[in-house]
Amino acid sequence: MKDTPYRFLMADGTPVKLQGPGGQDLGKAEMRWALASLGSGHPFELVGFWIGDDWGTIRQDLEKRLDYDKLQILFSDGGPGILENLLREGMEPQRCQWHGKRDFPYILYADGFKKAEQTELKEKLNLIPALSITKSDLEKLQPEDYPLVEHIAEKTKQGFQELLEILTPDKYPKARV
Repeated sequence: MKDTPYRFLMADGTPVKLQGPGGQDLGKAEMRWALASLGSGHPFELVGFWIGDDWGTIRQDLEKRLDYDKLQILFSDGGPGILENLLREGMEPQRCQWHGKRDFPYILYADGFKKAEQTELKEKLNLIPALSITKSDLEKLQPEDYPLVEHIAEKTKQGFQELLEILTPDKYPKARV
């Protein structure tokens, strides 16, 4: 894999219950994986799978497997330790839009806010332009739409900045992440 010029890296993880022979309970661990892509229009391929390893150890393993200096974008859901360990200098972080929009109500609930209390924040999230663009919209873009795309990108940054200002770490520790 070292010779493959991957540009994008995607990392995620989830807790799993480990079972031994006969269904023996071996406890819980974190299952983590990384996928890489050559770039836009290319599929992501599995480049690593780990159980119980921390993100620092995973970074060391990925540096042995990939030409890490060629990676340009790290896609993640912002889980603890991913950016701190996998993002190298010069690499851009990109939050997974699907996770963010889909999980936002659940994360607000985890912060102690019931459905009725979430309305204003969910509306604020839905006003962020990039979260409402469809694949069909993107496919219609032409080079002359560049100023429009720049405008949408700026409005998206502003929308997330406004949301972050509302999501104070003391009141919304999970949702802010």
